[in-house]
Amino acid sequence: MNSSLNNLLLHPRTRDQAEDFIKKPAHCLLIIGSHGSGKYALAKALAATLLRLSPSKSLDSYPYFFHLLKEEGKQEIPIDSIRLLITKLHLKTPGDANSVRRVIIIEGAHSLSSEAQNALLKVLEEPSDDTIFLLTLPSAQVILPTITSRSQVLRLLPISWLAARDYYSGTPAGEVKAAWQLSQGSMGLLIALLKNVKDHELKQAIEEIKIFLSQNRYERLMQAESWGRNRVKLSMILEALNRILVPLHHAALQRQETSRAIKLLEGRVLIRRMQKQLMSNISSRLLSLELALKLRV
Repeated sequence: MNSSLNNLLLHPRTRDQAEDFIKKPAHCLLIIGSHGSGKYALAKALAATLLRLSPSKSLDSYPYFFHLLKEEGKQEIPIDSIRLLITKLHLKTPGDANSVRRVIIIEGAHSLSSEAQNALLKVLEEPSDDTIFLLTLPSAQVILPTITSRSQVLRLLPISWLAARDYYSGTPAGEVKAAWQLSQGSMGLLIALLKNVKDHELKQAIEEIKIFLSQNRYERLMQAESWGRNRVKLSMILEALNRILVPLHHAALQRQETSRAIKLLEGRVLIRRMQKQLMSNISSRLLSLELALKLRV
């Protein structure tokens, strides 16, 4: 197995699914996981393995590797991005006719506009044998079911505490345990916390939440109002809140702090409900206002 996969900290079942995919790849793979689960890291490792690139050769400089994602400040990936990609797919790829010679990663495929999803579907209906699509997204329900039906699905499962401890045996166990608890076993966030990766979006959201929880009601309203302008940002904030509240709730239960435990449980229920409502296209502004007014933590 290519070291691109071996270097990743993966749940055994996820690793087995990834290895099965490499042995017999479908034309499209949906890599499903929560924020911070390491979806893009796994997609890149799979791409490097499928293209038979050595660890020393950069995937990003490979001429037949394409990485598509939502532009900063934009709400979605437009159809023009898919049209440009289709143009590039018309270019012939040299090499063995029976091997994978081109890989496209669409990061955050749930951000594809409706028109872009339909355009992608047409490509998947007449797939090229040398081309593989890897789509990362939080759920199979947030993309066209006709795309899902033409795809193989790989779910990123959380890492156990023992696996994290063994993988980071050279790091103080207390640091690993704290990062594992906050990440809830999500590979991407766990690594970002231990390596202090500053540009990791979920880690940044967690830092914002720590400030938010220390603010008064008026300051919270002002902060939440800014989050409500961007559905993607609010989704990240809610995920960060959930990851902070879970270990706090468990700690309160262990210390038998009944009143605090009840408030933290109410907060977790509130966040879970809001996450579902956000996916159901409830107004992000209304949800952000509710967050500031009802979160009692």
